[in-house]
Amino acid sequence: MREIDYRTVAIPSHLNSKDIKKEYELNKSKEEYVSKNTPYNDSKKTVKNSLKELYHNKCTYCESSLHNSHGHIEHYRPKKASNLTKCDSSKAYYWLAFSWDNLIPCCEMCNGFKSNCFDTINDKIDFKQRDSSFEDLHKSLREYNATEEPKLLHPEIDKFENSICFRKKGQLLSKNRKVRYTLRVCKLNRINLREEREKIITKWHNNIKEFYSFRKKFNLTISNLSDLFYMRVFDKLNKELQIKNSYSLVSSYIYNNFNIFLQDNSKLEEIDKKIINQLWIKYKKEHDV
Repeated sequence: MREIDYRTVAIPSHLNSKDIKKEYELNKSKEEYVSKNTPYNDSKKTVKNSLKELYHNKCTYCESSLHNSHGHIEHYRPKKASNLTKCDSSKAYYWLAFSWDNLIPCCEMCNGFKSNCFDTINDKIDFKQRDSSFEDLHKSLREYNATEEPKLLHPEIDKFENSICFRKKGQLLSKNRKVRYTLRVCKLNRINLREEREKIITKWHNNIKEFYSFRKKFNLTISNLSDLFYMRVFDKLNKELQIKNSYSLVSSYIYNNFNIFLQDNSKLEEIDKKIINQLWIKYKKEHDV
């Protein structure tokens, strides 16, 4: 999960085609999702490719890469109802089946775990209460969210990155209620995700350890180390927190909470932690805008 700007990619023309509008009218008349057509039935895959571009070829929820994956077009608000026991899945938003900002890219596992879950704090919107055109529904996310207050996080609407932390073994934790709900529903602390995050955390701990060993071996001072450390650790970290990278939220967390991350490194002496932190403060002043 990373915070991104709302729908910076234009609505794919396929979603405004005559065929899709017919399917929309069919769903509306039946008051349920009965379409044979789906956003997948786009011969040029413009819908899926546009969503992948918007989310930097990553799963909306877990940040795993979709470059070499079929991936799924997930409906933030479910187009069908079900009887899941782990959440409220009783509401079908059949009229939003082809709504552009109700579609997000998702890996197979997150798509399966999330399924039709969609709990809200307030009452859910019923289509009969609304008088919206098909075109209006393409950009209804903000209005719907303000009314219903969903418990499920949406990276284009919600601000949450500052409320997330990672443990050394890759566990994602948060006090943010939307993050916690999404963690539970999508199982974002499943083993494969923890292992991938742990690799990133371990890598940065090893980079710090390498710096420490180098300093001890040659008895270098802060002035000797500044340029070397910037180039070999901080610059690399700065590049890897870029949103295009898989699991970039981990590197972003380390970058923005470097002192906490540093304290977790039990192999460093306190004097070295102080030296590294002084260099880090200097680096941040020079590179943060």
